[in-house]
Amino acid sequence: AFDILVFCLLASILISPSTRSPAYLKQRLRILRDWRLILLGLLWLDFLLTSTFSMVPVVAWPKFLEVSKVFIGLLFTLLLIDTREKLFYLLVTIALSIALLTLTGGIWALLTGSLNRVYGPPHSHFHDNNHFAVLTAMNIPLLFLWLRQCGDRWIRLFILALIALSVVSALTSWSRGGLIALSVT
Repeated sequence: AFDILVFCLLASILISPSTRSPAYLKQRLRILRDWRLILLGLLWLDFLLTSTFSMVPVVAWPKFLEVSKVFIGLLFTLLLIDTREKLFYLLVTIALSIALLTLTGGIWALLTGSLNRVYGPPHSHFHDNNHFAVLTAMNIPLLFLWLRQCGDRWIRLFILALIALSVVSALTSWSRGGLIALSVT
């Protein structure tokens, strides 16, 4: 139900009065004619066909709906992000969202003395310790990007603390894949 509310919010932004001008719509429709988006649409149609004719439709349709939510979110993102500044704010938002998870994992690991594994949030894509460690390692470059662009001293210290807690969180997940991802980052 929460996913639907997010999509309704994004749709209301897209159809607001400021976005109904012909010049704005012409610019957005030009984005939709990109060959990569056409291939993405064909991929979604392939998912639709394979889900329709699958041997176990009870399993296929929930996964198809899950993938379709990602595709809808991607389409809204492509329509809303049109400048370098908006892209930077999107990356900072993604980095902060993941850093919130790594912040709790890193603090928990420090408070418990790293005796137990750090897992991601339950019932999510990142619940497994391996997935969570790789997600944490993937977030560190986004935090470094934000650190390079930020000028405020206190925010820079906060970002450095988030990077340190991300490293702690990835290490205390006890994931070999996370350790490899961390060494590459």
